[in-house]
Amino acid sequence: MVSLPAGGDGGGAGGATAATLRRPGTRRRSIVVAKLLERLGPRWAAGRRCLDLSAGCGLVAIVLAKLGADVTATDLEPNLPLLRENCGANGVPGVAVVEHRWGTPPAGALAAPFDVVVACDVMYVHELVADLVASLRALVSPDRGVAYVAHGRNRPAEPAFVAAAAAAGFAVSRVPSAELDPVFQTSDVDVLRLTRAPAGSCSAAPPPVAGARGEQAGRGGPGK
Repeated sequence: MVSLPAGGDGGGAGGATAATLRRPGTRRRSIVVAKLLERLGPRWAAGRRCLDLSAGCGLVAIVLAKLGADVTATDLEPNLPLLRENCGANGVPGVAVVEHRWGTPPAGALAAPFDVVVACDVMYVHELVADLVASLRALVSPDRGVAYVAHGRNRPAEPAFVAAAAAAGFAVSRVPSAELDPVFQTSDVDVLRLTRAPAGSCSAAPPPVAGARGEQAGRGGPGK
């Protein structure tokens, strides 16, 4: 069991990230993104169709649901019971939990595109980049949809991912430190923001480098 605190700097949604999860080793990347979403707040999230892609323990899905979003969470079939359990235990049983394998055509709850897609720790294998980008291309709404992709040191496929995302029509940038929670951020966790590039455009920011920001890990920041 791991219990996560609410708050941060007192902004955003306050207690949206307060959660108790059954799974050892909740990743810092998920916590950093969850705190970013909390800062964006319920006015940003309410009513949006949101997806936690490869959700793991479901922290991001839980936070989005608490902020008022219409949330779907995916993972591989063996992980779905835990995901459902965590959503129910944290008061958001309405999160739709479904299986999805990267690269497969979206169906059912995934058929309509999403306003917001979040994925954490997904850049570890070069061979899966094409499938991951294909899923993002199919799942992110072409009408002002956005994806947040967070990763730490285990990012060997990052350059290939950035190139493939740009080729698929996404504009890729790194979320600046000023937009992250001032406490729950660390120099070895980056969050990429993917938006639909204008028609005819195919550009991306240079792949970010872990620790390039030169920041100190925030006091009381997330643990692995």
